[in-house]
Amino acid sequence: MNFLLSIIRNAIIKMLELIWFGKRKITNSLSIYIKTNTGNTLTVDLDPKWDIKNVKEILAPQMGMPAEDIKIIFAGKELHNSTIIEECDLGQQSILHAVKAPRKNRKPLNTGITPSIEELDDDTGSKPMNETLSDLSLDEINDQSKSKPLNQEEKRAHFYIFCSVPCKSVEVGKLRVRCALCGSGAVTVDRDPQSWPDVMQPNRITVHCENDNCPTSDSDIQIPYAQFYFKCANHPKCFKEYCSIKLSERQFDFDQSTGYYTLACPAGCDNSYIREIHHFRLLKPAQYDQYQRFGAEEYVLRAGGLLCPQPDCGMGIIPPAPDENFTEEDCRKIQCVGGCGYVFCKKCLHGYHLGDCDTQQSITSSFQSRSGYSVDPARAKDAKWDDASTKTIQKSTKPCPKCRTPTERDGGCMHMFCTRAGCNFQWCWMCQTPWTRDCMGNHWFG
Repeated sequence: MNFLLSIIRNAIIKMLELIWFGKRKITNSLSIYIKTNTGNTLTVDLDPKWDIKNVKEILAPQMGMPAEDIKIIFAGKELHNSTIIEECDLGQQSILHAVKAPRKNRKPLNTGITPSIEELDDDTGSKPMNETLSDLSLDEINDQSKSKPLNQEEKRAHFYIFCSVPCKSVEVGKLRVRCALCGSGAVTVDRDPQSWPDVMQPNRITVHCENDNCPTSDSDIQIPYAQFYFKCANHPKCFKEYCSIKLSERQFDFDQSTGYYTLACPAGCDNSYIREIHHFRLLKPAQYDQYQRFGAEEYVLRAGGLLCPQPDCGMGIIPPAPDENFTEEDCRKIQCVGGCGYVFCKKCLHGYHLGDCDTQQSITSSFQSRSGYSVDPARAKDAKWDDASTKTIQKSTKPCPKCRTPTERDGGCMHMFCTRAGCNFQWCWMCQTPWTRDCMGNHWFG
């Protein structure tokens, strides 16, 4: 009888805790990604004042398992239920790992009362690494230095790193760890690093990797080691910054199902494309115009079109396909209607010409030849002038359709006469085709 009463009592207490927890308001929420060892990624909003036990209670229904069977891993540590979130040095869009904890043989209590989560897991988990890590020595530390008493300020480790993008300055750094074999962050270190060689050199500290796809899960020979790295603590990966960085790198995706030029979840979730593209209005006006231009260009290219190669134009053009009304030669000649009016060859993207394309020619573009080679600043300065000269030539001249010699028109009519030795070809400046009576009647003088 007492056993049944204790079960009912614990069930009522549990229900009251859930009701009270559900009514708590989040005053300063953190948007956190939760990665599971099954490959799923969950997004939760957490109050910094909550503890890890609250996080487990939120994740339990979504993971389909009891809260006591979940363990939370962050920065190489399994977090204790009593750990407060704000003690973990989490930022916006930080990643926690939630894995299924192996069940342990639990001894029954003599009181007849069902144990709570705290009683079951009171001996598991620890504080986050930022709370336990002491200042690192430059060299290997010996037992004598370990025994020296340190006050609280000396025990806390602080790091500073140079953030190349986007801060471009020295900022406060955070030490993070992952599995050296599979790159997963769902690892627990066997010990904290005691010196800089532990952090900088490989194969120093072993870890227990919870990733099901890690090579160590099927092999007893390979030993997983820790791989430490640093991240900047100054800039949270907010949505606006996430969009700006992706836009500058032109890494938006074209969603085939909706036809939107959009982004996916930064955590890599499946089927997570943003359908409400008005969210990109958060970008600056110039960036949003760039986003619209990139989206239009992506649509044109995927529809079988092409972009005008003339500098400072880039008009999207969808040429007609060869059929009864258009021959292959007609489709090869493209005119930028509604843009700069440039007439060019569809195959080589140079000015329209007769005969086969010259495969040796190439269009100089600022988007080409981007590599990781070192650049001489003096030569780069000269190259800017060369690039400007090339653009000026492309904008102010048109190639002779026969010999492809750049020709500049300095007033007068549209009837051009190539003066290159051996050519002497007569052509129309507007049509970039041989001069005919139609050209004479339609646009002899413009």
